[in-house]
Amino acid sequence: MRDRAVRVADLNQLRLWVGSEPEVPEGDWYRDFGSFRICGHGTLPKTFLLRGQVAKGQKLQITAAAAETANQHIAVRRDLSKTKSHAF
Repeated sequence: MRDRAVRVADLNQLRLWVGSEPEVPEGDWYRDFGSFRICGHGTLPKTFLLRGQVAKGQKLQITAAAAETANQHIAVRRDLSKTKSHAF
């Protein structure tokens, strides 16, 4: 991940997005995660691009529900890290 400059937080966003079972168009599409983009055609992901590489197709936006799910996961992780730091 260091060699490719892909951030762990962006990979986590990908995991959450895939878990939300997103609807994608039948043609070419891409989703920007910050440090990388995932490109696909129909229901199949085809490739990953690094930041700055040009993607083709319809740009997918994060839905309000997916954003809320991501925020909930971040809050849980924050709470867990506080608990672990106080454990003996």
